Amino acid sequence: MITLSSPRRFRVWLGPLAALAIALCGAPARALVLVEDAIGEGGTAESASARWEALAVSSARSHIGNEGGGLTVDLAAGDRASFSRAADLSPTPSTVLCTFNVAVSAIAQDRSSTQVFRMGWDFGTSNADEPDARTYVALGLQASEGEGFQLRDMVGGRVSAIFHGTQAVTWAANNSGRPLLYTAPDGRVESIGNDRMDVWVGREKVFDDILAVTPAGRITDLKWFWGHGSGTTRLDRFEIRTLEETSASGAAVAAAEPATLDPMPEPADGSIALDRPAPNPFSGAMRFAYAIPGHGTAVDIGVFDIAGRRARTLARGREDAGLYQVRWDGLGDDGKRVKQGVYFLRASIGATSRVSRVVYLSN
Repeated sequence: MITLSSPRRFRVWLGPLAALAIALCGAPARALVLVEDAIGEGGTAESASARWEALAVSSARSHIGNEGGGLTVDLAAGDRASFSRAADLSPTPSTVLCTFNVAVSAIAQDRSSTQVFRMGWDFGTSNADEPDARTYVALGLQASEGEGFQLRDMVGGRVSAIFHGTQAVTWAANNSGRPLLYTAPDGRVESIGNDRMDVWVGREKVFDDILAVTPAGRITDLKWFWGHGSGTTRLDRFEIRTLEETSASGAAVAAAEPATLDPMPEPADGSIALDRPAPNPFSGAMRFAYAIPGHGTAVDIGVFDIAGRRARTLARGREDAGLYQVRWDGLGDDGKRVKQGVYFLRASIGATSRVSRVVYLSN
């Protein structure tokens, strides 16, 4: 299990964690974090309910719980489940970048699991799906007997390849009224059209510029709905932020820090792949990606000051095989912003350790 130390979780942010939103009139800026992590400060599903507003299952045979820093949905055959947030995101975003880790397992024989994650407006909190007429964008997730899942284009009907284990999903949507450039998970500069969306699994682009469900819509509410089926779904490291616009050269527009990530190699021959923290230097948030090939690998990732004191724990515990990403926003474990200056990110993953020097410029 993995324990994340994130002192503030799944709430609307009006400025403390991130910089300015991408302006509606076309004046680009850095990304604004709108929603972060789907669990509550107490680390329980009950406290998560205050963030999502409603976590529901249709019978006592199914269960939603917290296990080591993420939400797990154990769905009995024929039941329904949902996470709902009807409290409007503020400010209403014109672009969205949603990232999360997901794994699907224990699908019963002759059963399937069909899920849909919607972003739209005027959603309710009942344990029911929302209509396309109030959905701006939607992403389907389907699984069949055993383990693994596919993503579904809800407009075009296409499905991705099958993915196994824990996978990092990145979902970009553009409602700004114009095409945009952004830095993709593989480090390249990608374009996204207006009323379009891109979807990535790890560093693989599975859907490119696919259509929004209702182009005239807006993004204020969220719902993740399990319509039928069975099995176990685990979600963690959930984040929604505005899409950080990037220049053609790969630098963040209107930001004084680099925004690209070098491509991270896939793990091979039992090795563990570690990315470099980026951007570096940074003033908003820094990200660090890593890949684990084996199950139950011990992980300890933290930020230390120049005196060797731990300032922030980003991840600690045991993780299964998959691609992961953590971020540091300049806050310490006590919830207070650290002083600007030089820090060291130390990643101990199995028998592999790496120390990287990072420079925090403050907000």
